[in-house]
Amino acid sequence: MDYKNIIYEKDGAVAILTLNRPDVLNAYNVAMVREMAQAIDDAAVDGNIRALIITGAGRGFCSGVDNRDPAEPLLGVPAIIKYKWRLYPIISRLWDFDKPVICAINGMTAGAGTALAMICDIRIASDMSKFLMVWAKRGMVPDNGASYFLVRLIGLSKAYELTFSGDSIDATEMERIGLVSKVVPHNELLSEAKNLAQHLSKGSPIATQLSKRLIRNATKEKDLFAQMELEGNFQRIATSTDEFKEGK
Repeated sequence: MDYKNIIYEKDGAVAILTLNRPDVLNAYNVAMVREMAQAIDDAAVDGNIRALIITGAGRGFCSGVDNRDPAEPLLGVPAIIKYKWRLYPIISRLWDFDKPVICAINGMTAGAGTALAMICDIRIASDMSKFLMVWAKRGMVPDNGASYFLVRLIGLSKAYELTFSGDSIDATEMERIGLVSKVVPHNELLSEAKNLAQHLSKGSPIATQLSKRLIRNATKEKDLFAQMELEGNFQRIATSTDEFKEGK
């Protein structure tokens, strides 16, 4: 595919998807979503790829939807779903993605861009990055899954505070409240993300895949013993593989 709105490249076992509309702080439009979906699908089926990095070009990671872009049906999403939900195909793909996904937050992030960052498994941030929780100031509510991820990452009280206030938070605060796991100097962000991705790619692919499914399931499973039963089932799968036998 000839990508015009993203950059998609591979570095050994690591795929790197860079949002590439820096003139609008990587606001997404229909074309970008289509290209992102294609790249994620490619990384999902490529047996040589063991981890995915998502980042942005220029000063922003993702400023949300490009309001200049006309609404239209996208990738099977019914037309009745308004255009501000257009990131749904990406959120659903990343939710089902069985390999580690690292978000390298390189700058300002707002609206649906925050949901895109939060669905990633691990977030590291440039010291120049900032989250803009602007929904309330625009008479809007969190969308594209932002409310789902926000409360799970930072807890109920802080999620209420940031959503009601519409305040922005800088990289230091993002790390303090657990929204990101690490803050690094801006010019070291991509190298740090690559180092982490390469480190994670050395683990057992099957164990990593199953562990990710367990953790995702734990965000919605209310029954401890149902989760434990799933753990047991997955453990039987993991310990029956050659990877387990070779690692003993």
